[in-house]
Amino acid sequence: MKIQNFSQAARFLYELQLFGIKLGLEKMSDLLAAVGNPHEKLKFIHIAGTNGKGSVAAMLAAILFQAGYKTGLYTSPHLVDVCERIRVNGQNIDRNNFTLITEKLQQPVEKLKCTFFEAMTALALLHFEMVETDIVVLEVGLGGRLDATNVVFPEISVITNIDMDHQKYLGRSIKKIAAEKAGIIKKSVPCIIGDLFPSAEKVIEQVCEKRGSQLFRSSDICSAGNILVNMNVSEFWLSVKQIADDLTVKMPLVGAHQVKNACLAAGAIAVLQPSWEKLKPVHIQLGLEYVSWPARFQVMSQSPLVIVDAAHNVGAFRELVMTIQLVKQNFNVVFVIGFAEDKDFRTIIRLLKPVAQRFIAVQANTNRSLDVNILARELKLQDCLFTVANNIQAGVEKAYQESEKKTMICITGSHFVVGEAINVIKHLTN
Repeated sequence: MKIQNFSQAARFLYELQLFGIKLGLEKMSDLLAAVGNPHEKLKFIHIAGTNGKGSVAAMLAAILFQAGYKTGLYTSPHLVDVCERIRVNGQNIDRNNFTLITEKLQQPVEKLKCTFFEAMTALALLHFEMVETDIVVLEVGLGGRLDATNVVFPEISVITNIDMDHQKYLGRSIKKIAAEKAGIIKKSVPCIIGDLFPSAEKVIEQVCEKRGSQLFRSSDICSAGNILVNMNVSEFWLSVKQIADDLTVKMPLVGAHQVKNACLAAGAIAVLQPSWEKLKPVHIQLGLEYVSWPARFQVMSQSPLVIVDAAHNVGAFRELVMTIQLVKQNFNVVFVIGFAEDKDFRTIIRLLKPVAQRFIAVQANTNRSLDVNILARELKLQDCLFTVANNIQAGVEKAYQESEKKTMICITGSHFVVGEAINVIKHLTN
């Protein structure tokens, strides 16, 4: 098939999902070599972690943009539009460029039998080279050591946190997962970490020592205080060692965990600042105030109150529950919820049950989704009040129809669920 338009380009890439997830760098290196090694002409911040890496990436990109740098941002997965994954100065890649670059990649991708993520990563790197970005914030897809993004040599490596997720690919202990995340640490390149379990931190320390990478801890560089969290913003002051004593921040990402993420982003900027001279304290403040990272405790509607959150593993749901407890006041919380089949949904339901009035079980329109009947069976076993919807549209509509004055509808469980729901909500609110 010769690619002639965006729909054909997107279809070509999506069909690569049949190859599944195949970790390793050989094909990625061969693919990039076939198209001129665009990554060798770019500068990067490379970010790994179980949770928070997307938020930290968005924060860093926003800060760098405020400082006047032409900034690329590569994240995954997307919510609604595949173009969300590749952004420059906050703008998605345009469909024309997406199509032209996919056409250029088609032959080597087919020859090498690349995966969807390998092809998308190459597409992003070619775009960033073409538009001449000053710096690219690059989020790891899965793990780190063997992730397709790990072909780059960054200015700094960032590790947000390390928890149990993707055990099938990364290992079944915190130490093994930490060793995979530590794979992004490069020789003589500084590394900054967020709050880690002691066993994970020890692994990172050992890898940094072995590779001559200076290790920074965000808690040693940055601190936050006077934290006030409501339904729409997190307000706090931020102190960044050797940069700013007291920045007042009003950030549109909600939750104490997002304040921690902001500290990590600010800490990374502090490490970079001597080499990136345009970075000033005001850029940290403005970047955090204007950061956009959808579907992280995002209010989509006020009447009824509807929140979408792309939490998808146990650690993320712990943070979601804590945020709900902070802001919910006397709302009754109704969860519209569905999962990918590889997630620990039983533990997640146990976490949600204390804050849930009831659940509406749904299943996203993807072959990776957990069967809604399996989910319903678990809700019944845990003695939860629940109903089952035929699809996400039906589930969201049911939540709307049955909502009362003091109801908070929270739609969560996976990016697939939230992405579908966002389109439904836009239709209902219009």
